[in-house]
Amino acid sequence: MLTTMIKHKDYNVSDNVIRNVFVAVFTLAGCQSPAPQEPTVPEVISIPPNEVISTLLAKAETALANNRLTTPINDNAYLWYLQVLAIDTHHESANVGISDIVEKYLSWAISNSDTGSVARAFDYLNKAKSVDESHPSIAAVEAYLSSKTTLRTARFPIDKIQPGEKNVEAQSKLREIAEEIDRLDASIVIYAPTDGLGRWIYQKLNANTRSRISAIFEISNSPQIVLRYE
Repeated sequence: MLTTMIKHKDYNVSDNVIRNVFVAVFTLAGCQSPAPQEPTVPEVISIPPNEVISTLLAKAETALANNRLTTPINDNAYLWYLQVLAIDTHHESANVGISDIVEKYLSWAISNSDTGSVARAFDYLNKAKSVDESHPSIAAVEAYLSSKTTLRTARFPIDKIQPGEKNVEAQSKLREIAEEIDRLDASIVIYAPTDGLGRWIYQKLNANTRSRISAIFEISNSPQIVLRYE
């Protein structure tokens, strides 16, 4: 048909030229860009909630065991337990874990109060409140800390005391302190550079008081005996 059309217009075109035109037309048709394809959407892999919870609980328990209770901000037990509860509000292990965090803070508050670190004790109490203010143990511990702040103290430096039955001066001083413990009905904290010296001091004090005394030991380079009384 193309040959007929060309001849109809009285063009003098050779068969070779006509063949070249056909080749060019079909070649151009073959070089046309393919139709655009829709972008491939990546497959979304869904992890079962139970597996996510197991991973979060493992992180929480590790942090709790290493006393990372609420810090650092990106890896602490409270954070991981909260993420579990975001998936399952009533998850028993997560709720127990948060209670354990509060209990740890409260125990640290009590121990610091007993050794005279009142500011630190209340700091731990406040941290416990920030985790779960409704925890049933908070009120009792807060009352205990408040009662401790009203106690008076008496301090007896013991820097020259060394264990030994022949240390007459040391034993005489410890007898005097024991008399004060009886008179004041005091509780005591023993600060000593070694555990062995602390225990020896306790034995000597206990041997010279009317009733068995309770004492807290603290390792310190500033040895002393602190009496707490009302």
